Amino acid sequence: MRNPLTAARGYTELVSETVSDPEASHLQTALESLDRMEELITKTLALAREGGDVGQRESVDLGPLARTAWETVDPSNATLVVEDNRELSADRSRLQQLFENLFRNVQEHCGADVTVIVRGTEDGFSVANDGPERPADIADSLFGGELETGQIGLGLLMVERVVSGHGWEGRVEVDDGTRFVFSGIGDVASSIQ
Repeated sequence: MRNPLTAARGYTELVSETVSDPEASHLQTALESLDRMEELITKTLALAREGGDVGQRESVDLGPLARTAWETVDPSNATLVVEDNRELSADRSRLQQLFENLFRNVQEHCGADVTVIVRGTEDGFSVANDGPERPADIADSLFGGELETGQIGLGLLMVERVVSGHGWEGRVEVDDGTRFVFSGIGDVASSIQ
């Protein structure tokens, strides 16, 4: 993945030197997206190889981070609702990756007119969608279940690794859609928006 990424960066930088605004501004946005891709590749490889603790944590506002991840994925088939904001201690980049993977999953597997709801819970948060339910065998295999090779994609595997790396608990509920519940987060402050 890094070879085509490097080529894309090189050509984008070359073109950006020959144009002025507003095109130059658009190319800068493309370069920032390429930077984000490089960061995700590096962190995904480390997470897949090492798993383990996520390391440095900081105070993160759940709502704004979820919206940033939503804008990155930009699923045209769905609408995001953030019901309340929670402040929690997490690795910001990995938590954003968790949201991006869940939102990309909605984009790829849920069809049209889906609503995604991010909601704070007593000791964590949940991400629910009203699209088709995730098959029960896959839902049961996540977060400590019996996982067969090829049963889930890399995106959900990364969600699992982010959760375990933080020392959180995760579960999947399937009933009129799919709800990912993340708990055991510890001190969670709530500020209703």
